[in-house]
Amino acid sequence: EPPQTLRTEESLIPCLLPLDRPSESLKSFWIRQPDRLYLGRSWTFDFLPIPLFPRLMVRLFYFLQRPEVFWAHGLLVNQDDETKALIEVNRECKILTCFIQGRDDSHVERLISKIDEEMDIIREWFAVKFTQIEVYCYHCLSQISSEPTVMGGPFRLKNAETNRAVQTYPFADCEKAILDAEEWLECSGSSKEKIEVSRLVPDLSMKQFTILSQGDIQLENVLGSGAFADVHSAIYLPTGQVLANKRFKPLKNWFKLFHREVKFMRYTITRRMFCCALLLFVPDCVRINPD
Repeated sequence: EPPQTLRTEESLIPCLLPLDRPSESLKSFWIRQPDRLYLGRSWTFDFLPIPLFPRLMVRLFYFLQRPEVFWAHGLLVNQDDETKALIEVNRECKILTCFIQGRDDSHVERLISKIDEEMDIIREWFAVKFTQIEVYCYHCLSQISSEPTVMGGPFRLKNAETNRAVQTYPFADCEKAILDAEEWLECSGSSKEKIEVSRLVPDLSMKQFTILSQGDIQLENVLGSGAFADVHSAIYLPTGQVLANKRFKPLKNWFKLFHREVKFMRYTITRRMFCCALLLFVPDCVRINPD
């Protein structure tokens, strides 16, 4: 359901958008405060078609609040009054970056999750590939004195106080850390700060869900089978509750499929469907309770 402000027909003409980055209008975006949460992520493409970014802009205009600022190469969008994202593209470097700041963990998680989902949709539409996805250290970002940018060359942010480059982590390493149940990574800055993985990639950590041990799940009959997963009836042994248990097959992109399923069921499951649902999550299960 789009925001109320965007329920009327509007048109976007990319070639008429201003080319210059509105630096003055963006100054209020990056606020250094101790109670702020900071996230940063970048996607590097093998090929970046010219229409890709305008198409992404249109989709974000539809799903989020009306942008505060937008131009040919970027936009500033809101999840709410406190949670904002600065998204920019650098066509020469074939890179798109997103920086988010806000106060509420769940709002920040929803925003990065939505943007990441839209990036996957756009990538599939244009049949392009990500050659690299990087996650920026939230501790380093909190030390940045002005809004980050990708314009003017390869993206290399520096800490305002130490002049060190902002630490980045390959997205694949963050996925592995989640799967290996690692709680911390290390920032290579001078302070060697411990970085909490669930804050670094909140859309992957799923800390808002209850984690169940596989030893507490007794599988019963197969209810159905598909290309990506099998669904079993199951019993949650501590309570005797009958559940549906979906187990993903060992595909290359099973982790992303798993996350899509969790997000879908999070908003669509009802008590008429199941008392609760279980999805296989190595080495445990995620429990999704209906509202």
